[in-house]
Amino acid sequence: ILILGTFDGVHRGHQALLQKGKELQNELSAIPTVVTFSPHPALVLGKKVKLLTLPKERRGLLEKQGVCVEEILFDEVFAAMPAQQYIDFLCRNYDPAAIIVGANHTFGAKGSGTPKLIVSMAAKYGYKVFIEPSVGYEQQPISSTRIREALQLGHIMKANEMLGYYYGISGTVEGGQRIGRTIGFPTANLAADPQKILPGQGVYVTIAKSGEKKYCAITNIGVRPTVALHGEQTVESFLLNFDGELYEKEISLRFVHWLRPEKKFPDMKALSVQLAQDAAVA
Repeated sequence: ILILGTFDGVHRGHQALLQKGKELQNELSAIPTVVTFSPHPALVLGKKVKLLTLPKERRGLLEKQGVCVEEILFDEVFAAMPAQQYIDFLCRNYDPAAIIVGANHTFGAKGSGTPKLIVSMAAKYGYKVFIEPSVGYEQQPISSTRIREALQLGHIMKANEMLGYYYGISGTVEGGQRIGRTIGFPTANLAADPQKILPGQGVYVTIAKSGEKKYCAITNIGVRPTVALHGEQTVESFLLNFDGELYEKEISLRFVHWLRPEKKFPDMKALSVQLAQDAAVA
C-alpha cells in the first residue's frame, strides 16, 4: 500500500494518510509503505526552504506511526521525470495493491501529476486508489507551509496543534560566554542544524532532553540584546532543576508555549529578575 508525499513535519494531515494505510493492511494483505524523497524536492529545485523535520527525524516519526519507509534519492534527473513515468516507476518497483494520496497531491515534472492521473492508470496496473481529504485547522487545510509560517511568527501552540506534537530541534551544546552563570542562570547554547526552521524570536517554555532525562526549561531564541553587541541569533536554554555540565553533549528541545518577546534590559540585575519570573511561569 503506497502512501505518497513529501511528509515534511509528519503533521496531522500526513497522519491521516498513514492511518488509512494501516486500516487497509488486513483487508488488502499488504504492507503500508510511505514513498518519499530525500533530499526535500524544494532544495534540489533551488528553492529556499527550512525543514520541519530532517530526513532522520522524518523517518523516525513515520516508523513510530507503524509504517515502512522508502526514501527515493531526489535529483535533477528525477525532478524531470514526467508524471505518468513516475507512476510506471512505482508500479514496476513496488507492485502496489493500493495507492493513497491527499486530495492536493502533485508529482512529476513541474508538479503536473494529480490524483486524477493516478485514478486513470489504476486499471492498467490493478491497484486501488484512495484520495483522502485534507485535515483542517481554523477553516484551512493543514500544510507544512502553514506550520512553517506559524513557527516563524512565534505561534508555537498553533504549530503544535497542526503537527499533533510539540515541535522540536536538537543539536550539540556549544561553549558560550558563560554570562548566565554569573547571575544564577547557566544556559546551554544549542547549535541547531541550519536546515531546520527555528521558531520566531522570543522566550519559550520548552522540554529539554539530555540522555534519557527530561527537564522543564526556558529557551531564548534571539540576539541577546542585553549582553551581546554583534547581533548573531542564538538558541539558549536554562534547564530547571539541572545540575551538571552539558558542553559538547547532544540535547533536544520541544517547544511548548511562547512566554514573551525578547527584550533588552537596563542591567544584569533586571535580566536576572525577569529570568526568575520566566522560570516560575515555566
